[in-house]
Amino acid sequence: MLIRRYSSGVKLIKPSKTTLSNDLSSVANSLRLPFNVCFMNTGSELLNMSEAMVEAFNFSSEKATVGKTPLDLIPNIFANRLIANNKNVMQVNKIKIIEENAILDGGNYMQCISVKSPWYDDNNKIAGIFCCAISLSQQDLDVSLPMIAKLGLFDSSRLNSKNTYILPGSKIAGIYLSQREMQCLQLCMRRKTAKETANILGLSHRTIEYYLRNIMQKLKVTSKRELIDKAMDYLY
Repeated sequence: MLIRRYSSGVKLIKPSKTTLSNDLSSVANSLRLPFNVCFMNTGSELLNMSEAMVEAFNFSSEKATVGKTPLDLIPNIFANRLIANNKNVMQVNKIKIIEENAILDGGNYMQCISVKSPWYDDNNKIAGIFCCAISLSQQDLDVSLPMIAKLGLFDSSRLNSKNTYILPGSKIAGIYLSQREMQCLQLCMRRKTAKETANILGLSHRTIEYYLRNIMQKLKVTSKRELIDKAMDYLY
């Protein structure tokens, strides 16, 4: 089967001499891309998952992932947001770039840029979601985005005047910070405590501490004072 750009998403078709040259990628090839790839049905149940994603969630094999939902993989509060994002992509029938984060049960912080597309069946009805998810702690954003673009999932509206991809977050010192991380950083620069930031953003104190710790690790600083000084150099 081949992945083909169709309408506002993608479709799986059988290869033929007339279609092969125009199609973007085989499923087998796409599942070996250097970022996480999966197909989910309308109930957000996994139908197929790339090797990288199988390893990330410590499954024994790709078959062991079939039928699993985000609720089986990550804590419910984050899983429900991910499922809501899937529903929204299907409802609006549009490819969307979404930041999806989770604090895993072991305490690890998962941060992804997900490119989610409606996936159509043979009757041209939405059968689910095709997702390309870049793990920012493990996979190179600048390498992955052009490869996703080659799949036909971006158009000119995703590029700014500098011909770079429009994403929810921003870069500081060449390091991508998510939209939520930028909000935490800006409040930190206004001398807000983690507790005050949590109240403003409607998140838990623990979640804010995770965000701030992750930002400091990304920017290679060891204190909030250093973080503020470095951010000032790039934001003002």
